[in-house]
Amino acid sequence: MKTTIKRLSVLLLAICMICALAAPLNVQAAVSKSTKKKLNNLVDCMYGFEFDLLVFMDIELDEVREVTINKSLMAQAAALNCESTFVSEIGEWGMESIYSVTPKQIKKMAKKMFGKTVTYKSLPKGSADDAIGFNAAYLNADGNPELWYWEGETETDYVIVKTTYKKTDKGYDVIRDVFCGYWGINTYYNGKKANYRVTYNTAKKKGSTYGYVITGMTVEYIADLVIPDDEGEG
Repeated sequence: MKTTIKRLSVLLLAICMICALAAPLNVQAAVSKSTKKKLNNLVDCMYGFEFDLLVFMDIELDEVREVTINKSLMAQAAALNCESTFVSEIGEWGMESIYSVTPKQIKKMAKKMFGKTVTYKSLPKGSADDAIGFNAAYLNADGNPELWYWEGETETDYVIVKTTYKKTDKGYDVIRDVFCGYWGINTYYNGKKANYRVTYNTAKKKGSTYGYVITGMTVEYIADLVIPDDEGEG
């Protein structure tokens, strides 16, 4: 009996040691500051596109929606991240502006962001009259890349509340919990509550500007944040 108990004890000890050694494999390893910086700089390039997407995305609570990373998206996201040249101010109140970017800039930026060769010709055809949201990139009537920006006041806050990183086989998932919506709601929650989760899939790419490129994107509506009706009463 004592021998059996002893054998069981040794077996249990061995199992515990194996589990202890195996545990780190299932726990996310610490991400270095330099890697975090590279990944953040990479996904920051999506800011203009991401902001407009969330403001006008019709998504239900707890729904996870995959955003298709096609050439049109890559061209638009790249164009909105290029250094632009002011062309003209438009609109009744002068709160809209037109800018231009060069085809070379778009091609270079798309390569930096996605590791793909994408030209300005992948931009959708359009005009400032068709633009919806706060910014848009398109091919104008002359076939040239053009940017439209709403530059007036808005009541929309866009805040990154928390960023986490998950190691994958190809690179990292950069997971951003953000608040996007009416500024008063964000103020009520002291800027500490997120209502969307944006996940970027990245892959390590040798020779790329940031060491990684964006390969996928998903958006999840994680919280329906409101100011309680009875707040301040009594």
